[in-house]
Amino acid sequence: MLSIMKQTDVMKHWDKVRQCIEYVLTLSFVEDDTVKTIATIKKAIMVDQIQVWMLTDEVNEIKALMITLPKNINFSSKSLHIFALMAFAHITDDEYKDSFTKISEYAKDKGYKYITAESANDRIIDIFKRLGGKGFSLNLYWEVI
Repeated sequence: MLSIMKQTDVMKHWDKVRQCIEYVLTLSFVEDDTVKTIATIKKAIMVDQIQVWMLTDEVNEIKALMITLPKNINFSSKSLHIFALMAFAHITDDEYKDSFTKISEYAKDKGYKYITAESANDRIIDIFKRLGGKGFSLNLYWEVI
């Protein structure tokens, strides 16, 4: 089941939350001080500007973490952006579907028009499209000879 972590749970599971943040920062080519960036993100989580979601199994073990934050697409449309998604165990298609339904309800209640994400993972993109999302994968690379 997907649910938003309370600040006490974030602190209890900080090692996994930090791992999730660090992984995304390595993909984002953040050139600033990583420790400072993580501290800034942690502070935003603690004041609920950024949400940490956890997907748990039947014995309440964390299967995945997702981090969301508000993002403006333009002046009239705001979106809930999936900043990070990290699985610690296999996530079934039904769990993805149920989680997407839960986050969609949250986004609608908060007045968001869109849920956005970036991914080059073909499985995530396929699931996103099957659930009604639109988008594509874009990978750019240069060969160094």
